[in-house]
Amino acid sequence: METTRMKCAYHTTTDSVQLCLACNRPLCPACAHQVRGSAYCEECLVHGAEWAATVRHLRVPKAVANRAALLAIIPGMGAVYNNQYFKALVYLVIFFALCLAADIHGIFVFAALSFYAFMMVDSYRTAEEIQRQRVQEGDSTLHQTIDVTSPLWGGLVIVLGLILTLSNYINISEQIRRLWPLVIILLGLFMVYRSVSGNKT
Repeated sequence: METTRMKCAYHTTTDSVQLCLACNRPLCPACAHQVRGSAYCEECLVHGAEWAATVRHLRVPKAVANRAALLAIIPGMGAVYNNQYFKALVYLVIFFALCLAADIHGIFVFAALSFYAFMMVDSYRTAEEIQRQRVQEGDSTLHQTIDVTSPLWGGLVIVLGLILTLSNYINISEQIRRLWPLVIILLGLFMVYRSVSGNKT
């Protein structure tokens, strides 16, 4: 029994020998262009070349990255601007932990200042990378905005309100100093749990 072979997408009277790796079109020997051991049709090669030329000449907007770095002057706000809320929380906890530890040893003053500078640089680079990806994907919305509808903002306001209320009745600063290491431990446990849960899924 003779098997029927697919015909070339461009030469319908010629049997195909390979499929285009990009679009899966059947190709005859004349239409199968070899690139690094894989076959491509002429149309996909042209589209790939046009896309590469377009991306190479695109410029990533700097205004968004500059805003992210500027907002990072307030610890954690640069990450919030990049819609990375959990990172913002982690950065905030680490920064204030270093500030409190500065009373223990002077080395933590340098560590806090270094981490402060790191947050600004990281916010800038993260915003720049986000914009680069959006440009390459052809997204016309070339900016990130702070999502004021996030539950994080409501929770933050509630916590601040509780702290201010309690400060009217007790020496809240001393209590925070005692409980701060516990907050760091709980955050670390949550990060480990989140990582393990993510690996299982």
